[in-house]
Amino acid sequence: MLSERPKLRGGAGNFETIPEGVYTLQILDVDAVSWEYKGKENKGFNFKFGILDDEELPESGDSTRGRFLWWRVTDSINKRSNLYKLASAVLGRKLTDEEQDPEDADSLYPNDLVGLQIMGVIENNEDNEGKVWSNIASVSKVKTELEAMEYEAEEATVTKTVTKPVKKIIEKVVEEEDEEDEEEEEEDESFSINDFDKDINDDDDDDDDAELEALRRAKMKADARLAEMKAQKKARKNK
Repeated sequence: MLSERPKLRGGAGNFETIPEGVYTLQILDVDAVSWEYKGKENKGFNFKFGILDDEELPESGDSTRGRFLWWRVTDSINKRSNLYKLASAVLGRKLTDEEQDPEDADSLYPNDLVGLQIMGVIENNEDNEGKVWSNIASVSKVKTELEAMEYEAEEATVTKTVTKPVKKIIEKVVEEEDEEDEEEEEEDESFSINDFDKDINDDDDDDDDAELEALRRAKMKADARLAEMKAQKKARKNK
């Protein structure tokens, strides 16, 4: 799910421009992206949205439903960041301290926002070449959810930022999923609970019970993600 950050846009090429206004949007996908600005590398996420409102476009008569928009945000999670604004709008509340702490097992995971709905204000802006882009100007909690779109997100590529042992586990899951023709080897290389406990116990300097508990909780999430990805892979092979 997460790749290169474009502008916030919707409706390019020959598509009719989406009229400005307030729309109900569904988060369809998210990609991890990086880009350079003024010689500095930035990292963040590119969220893909689908419009759920079934409104008739004035020129073509086509529906607004199913039109896509994108919103690229940095990976900053402070209260002034767009990622914070998006997450708090989707959840309908302020983020907890744990959700804002990248080292916490319960920190915000962008993939958890996929499938949820928000209200979005769409504004149209013209670039230097005279092209008009539909941008998401602001977001807020959805008032009344509309019928969701059926959309199959791309294979997940987001790695949640957690403490190092667990991050290695999740990165390993993604690597194993890419090796589709080596299922038996992947199972042999999977990270077991015994391996995980051994890594923790081998660290003589780490005697913080709270940190160990956070690691174990994150390990449980990683195991669940591994089981989900293996099930998806098995389903694809059975098609």
